[in-house]
Formats: sequence, C-alpha cells, structure tokens
Amino acid sequence: MRRFLLITLLTTLSLSLAAQSAGLLLHSSRPPQLAHRAVAKETLLSISRSYHVHPEQLRLLNGLQAGSSLRAGQRILIPLSDTNFSKKKSKGRPVYYAVKKGATFSKVIKEVGFITAAQLRSLNGLTASSLGGKKRLIVGYLRQTPRWVASAKEDTVSNTLQVLRTDSSKQDVTGRVATEPLAASKIRDQALYRFLVSGQGYFKNAFEEYLDESDPLQQLVKAAVFKTQSGFLDQKYYVITNLAPVGTYVYLYADAQSRGVYAKVIGPLHDIRLNQGLDLRVSNAAVLAMGIGELENFSLTLYYWPSSNR
Repeated sequence: MRRFLLITLLTTLSLSLAAQSAGLLLHSSRPPQLAHRAVAKETLLSISRSYHVHPEQLRLLNGLQAGSSLRAGQRILIPLSDTNFSKKKSKGRPVYYAVKKGATFSKVIKEVGFITAAQLRSLNGLTASSLGGKKRLIVGYLRQTPRWVASAKEDTVSNTLQVLRTDSSKQDVTGRVATEPLAASKIRDQALYRFLVSGQGYFKNAFEEYLDESDPLQQLVKAAVFKTQSGFLDQKYYVITNLAPVGTYVYLYADAQSRGVYAKVIGPLHDIRLNQGLDLRVSNAAVLAMGIGELENFSLTLYYWPSSNR
C-alpha cells in the first residue's frame, strides 16, 4: 500500500513538473491566477522569485502561517498583475487558457475577461475571430524580469526582495534616473507640501518625486498588518492594496498619533476571508513606526498620485 501511494505521489509530481516546465495554465481569470504545485524542499521565497511576486503576498493569498514549510504537491496560488504578467508577446513563459468544448472566440474573450479580441489574435497568430481548432490559447506571458525592479537580490535577513542602486547619485530605488523633487514654490498648497514631506521611511525620496501641482488622492482606509522582518532596521515599509497600482509610493498617516510613513505597494489585496472589510495591509514595522498599538482593523489616511498622471 505504501509503495502504491509513493508511486502515485511521484507520478503526480512528475506530471506537475512537466506541466510547469512546458507552460503555465491559467487557473482562474477573476482574479487572474496560476496554480503552482510545490516540490520537495521548495520554499515560498523560491516560488516568489520564480513568479516575481512578493513572498508576503503569496503567504496571505494562500492563508499560510509565517515561517511554515511547504509539503510536496501543495498547491500555491500565484497572482498575475502588471508586475509579473504581460499581454504582449515576449520571451517569458507563455500562460495558456484551456479551451472548453464547444467554446467560441467570443465566449473565450468573455470567459478570460482581461484580454481583448485583438490581443488574443496577436498572441496566437489568428487572422480571424475563430479559434482555428486550438485546444489551448496563449493569453499572455510571465515576465522574465518584474516590471517594478531594475535588478534584485535576496535579502537574507528579511527574506524580501531589495532593489540595488547602480548609481545612488543618479538613480532612485526603482532604477529610474532620478529627477529633482518639485520645489515647494511649485506646489499649489504650501501647507499640504510641508505635511506630505514630514513623514519617515526609506521610500521618502521616491515619494517626493511624485509631488506635483495637482492635489494627491486622499482616502480614509481600514487597515491591518502583514507580518514581515523587513523595515525594522532599514525603514522599508510595504503595502498590499487595490487602491493604488503595484509599484506606487504612498504616504500613510495615522491621525490619532500624528505620524506618517512612506511605503511601496507590492501587490493587490486579494478577496479572501482574511481581508474582508479591509482596504489595505501594511507591514508591521510601519505600524510600529506610526505608534499604532492595534494589529487589526485600524484607520489610516492614504495619500498618493495615480501613475496615470505621471
């Protein structure tokens, strides 16, 4: 009996590995996700590096305890976003949609939801609104390099990805050529300007690059923490939310404590039971820096400029 179970497990893992190496199959489209099967000795960090997703985002999405080990064959859901997924032809791994029996071109577009007819034709070499008898259709590619970093290395202390500066005098933490923040005289509201630059955190300079003459978006949010080792020494604070695009630098302000921090959005807040009623999750080091005693269900004010205005 044990031998039979062992053979079954090895067969399942072999098929899973073969499927993962041949291509990636879309697990769900609302929201877009992949399903990864863990292999022996694989960790959440190694998986996060393969798919360009922050490990804390994977942990929260899959309901895992901090520091927990993965078992062989365990399914790990992988979120797809602009950070790690492209709907244009690229050198990355293709993501496939399995065509259902009796499906039509228009039904596939409706079922997938996040791709246009023109994109589907371009990705699959189709000349008309016909599936051409295909059993699988490419709906995008997993990026070879995440969109929001220039280069990265493993932070062995915090198990997060930290961005390298190639020339600190010319580049910011995203690898872009830095520009001088707008002077206070160019900001419409002087009091608002002084307020927005009064916070703390590693990403302050990056946030100040977003300052312009328009007023930032401002929203009172319900928040909770996600636990990570990052931020206690280097002041690198992170946010998971759907309110601002991935890669955006935001200012979080605790009105009761009169303290604010700058943080970077590393991923969306997924629709799971753990996140019901929340607008965002922020790293626990940021909460400590703002002097907040609660870990769940506290209020913050969020300030940011949408990337579409940049």
